[in-house]
Amino acid sequence: MAACREKEPPFCVSVCPFHYDVREFIDRMQRGSFNSAFRSFYNGVGFPELVAKLCPGYCRDACPRSRYDAAIDLPRLEQAALEHAANTRPTSYNLPPRAERFAIVGGGISGLACALRLCQRKYQVTLFEKDDSLGGHLRALLPAEELQAAIDKQFIYEQYQLRLNCRVDDIAPLLADYDAVYVATGAGGSDFGLRWQGELPAAGDRERAFVGGSLGGADTMHALAQGLNAAALLESYAKTRVMRGADAYRPTRMQVDEEVFGVRPPQQVDGGYDKQQAQAEAQRCVSCRCDACLRHCPMLGYFDKFPLRLRDEVHVTIYPATLDHNGTVAQRMISTCSQCGLCGEVCPQDIDLGDFLRTAHQMMTTRETFPWAFHYFWLRDMEHARSERAALTAAPAVPERSKYLFFPGCQTGASEPRYVTEGYALLRRFEPDCAIALGCCGAPAVWAGQKQLQEQVFAELRELWLSLGKPQLILTCPSCMEMFARYLPELPALLFSDFIIERGAAPLRQSDSELAVFDPCALRRHSRQRQGIRALARQAGCRLHELPYHGERAQCCSFGGQIDDTNPTYAKWLVSERAAASELPYLVSCANCRDLLTRQGKSCVHILDLLLGLERGDGVAGVNERLNNREQVKRQIIERFFPERRAGLVSRQLPVSLSVSSEVAAKLDAERILIEDVAAVIAASIASGRISEDQLSGHYFGYGAAGRLTLWAEFEPQGDGYVLYNAYQHRMSIESEDD
Repeated sequence: MAACREKEPPFCVSVCPFHYDVREFIDRMQRGSFNSAFRSFYNGVGFPELVAKLCPGYCRDACPRSRYDAAIDLPRLEQAALEHAANTRPTSYNLPPRAERFAIVGGGISGLACALRLCQRKYQVTLFEKDDSLGGHLRALLPAEELQAAIDKQFIYEQYQLRLNCRVDDIAPLLADYDAVYVATGAGGSDFGLRWQGELPAAGDRERAFVGGSLGGADTMHALAQGLNAAALLESYAKTRVMRGADAYRPTRMQVDEEVFGVRPPQQVDGGYDKQQAQAEAQRCVSCRCDACLRHCPMLGYFDKFPLRLRDEVHVTIYPATLDHNGTVAQRMISTCSQCGLCGEVCPQDIDLGDFLRTAHQMMTTRETFPWAFHYFWLRDMEHARSERAALTAAPAVPERSKYLFFPGCQTGASEPRYVTEGYALLRRFEPDCAIALGCCGAPAVWAGQKQLQEQVFAELRELWLSLGKPQLILTCPSCMEMFARYLPELPALLFSDFIIERGAAPLRQSDSELAVFDPCALRRHSRQRQGIRALARQAGCRLHELPYHGERAQCCSFGGQIDDTNPTYAKWLVSERAAASELPYLVSCANCRDLLTRQGKSCVHILDLLLGLERGDGVAGVNERLNNREQVKRQIIERFFPERRAGLVSRQLPVSLSVSSEVAAKLDAERILIEDVAAVIAASIASGRISEDQLSGHYFGYGAAGRLTLWAEFEPQGDGYVLYNAYQHRMSIESEDD
């Protein structure tokens, strides 16, 4: 995170002698707020009339827009602010007088600037000038009346002692009488034997003496800026008695995404800008900022937080200044990140905030300071996928000699069982000895920050791979692909589509559909796989189009990180944004993308539909159907390919028979309430007598624990079973039956 360029100054500010906040100035000019824009300019430069007249415009040469059309004419905008502001009088600062006394040797622009700033802060200032007038070399650049008027205007509210025709031959008396002295005698002026190092203004080699301006070779604008900075050095010395000079100049390291520029021709006018022209010219400025992550990452844009701000909030969440060490500032934001890696892809410094937030998540989970409910459902879902009810490892030949292992993951079969059963059947035609393993890659544990659990899952997967003779893995899920690539790189893995291409096979279904390709974010770093999917779809007759965000810049559908329980409002917004990226139907290669987008009303074709010759409607399996689908996959694989293992199949039976209407089933799915939990709670409530009857409806109410949740059910006996009318769950536990 230390390499983040967020706070690097814009190019114009970097080369400007005054380094004033140009972005603030431009923002005000864009809004037509000429009064406040002038104040921003005035506060930065001290003598706005002189700067507007004499500045050569270093910023124009530095402006990156010059590579596209023309640089922002910032000097002319500053002149417009001066011309169109209703009030350009200096600010009168109502401050108490200060006791510290400062001497300034030289009444040129640098000495005047130093005197002005010290006077505004109400210090006692004496200005020594060897000639009979102020201004130094500016007297040769401007008419005397104009120069004197500009000086007098800025000092209208200030009091200081002016010693004209007063040549200083030795500064020793001044060093004895004043708290500090600024020597700004101009080009060719006396340096009184002082020596200095580093950037100007600088601390001299004699206590209390500071040097700057044209004496050190500065041009007009730099001399003025050095005088303003010297005032701060003198003030600092008076307070701390520490001699220090200006900070060393470092050019900006900002990197701006060129996509923000485009072509915006400049205003073609003679002379100055009127108000409308000034606004139009200001609006050509993109306010250069290293903000690619904020513009491209939906989460950062949604929260409107730059990485360094996010880092600070995460830090106080992990290390809170509270007695219970429980921080909540960024708790929800930490687990709203889908960990898709887009921020690292667009960042010029390759900073991946997902890695940072994943580590923070793990730390809080280890300390048990993270809300368990954020990922509870998905961890239970992973547990089901790895349980005897759904998990399976089978090989048609000698297990330790399998060349290929089909690993469809936990979500592909849950979405559509045929993707697994027909996919395995096709693989067996090419490779009769291909093994199969039904389970989970461990992604939910990674996304939940459960480091110990994820390592356990990875260890078991590695052991499984070794036991099968180190086969080549064939995957259907891009998330599995990314998990294996990141955490188990020693396990060789390829997508199902890769295998089809390797064997020279053709898709079993032809389609002349016009589709937009929705790349899964998990394939961001897998270019060959993305191109293979496109090639197969074209081979099937599809006409493909690219979305604005595709390939390495693919955006997450909202499944990554399983953020919908953490921040459902954001998750719904995110998937709706993805669905609206094109009016065309989507070609997808991830079952999770397919289901979320389909639920949003987007028509999708999965690459497996084409490869396996399947027709699939727009239906989406709910949470209860997904569990049934997983168990159905295991049953069908055994019955179809491994009938000798039928004896080990166990049919799941609910403890009570339930009749559930479609409306209630939809509610259960929306709230992720499992019917098997409801059945268990009803059975336990009846057995324990923990039920109550509603005298009006005749319905019964029961409650009980469903894991770490408390589940409530409204039901009524019917025949040999019960009718379920409603169910809801709370993230709490009931510890006392008396209550």
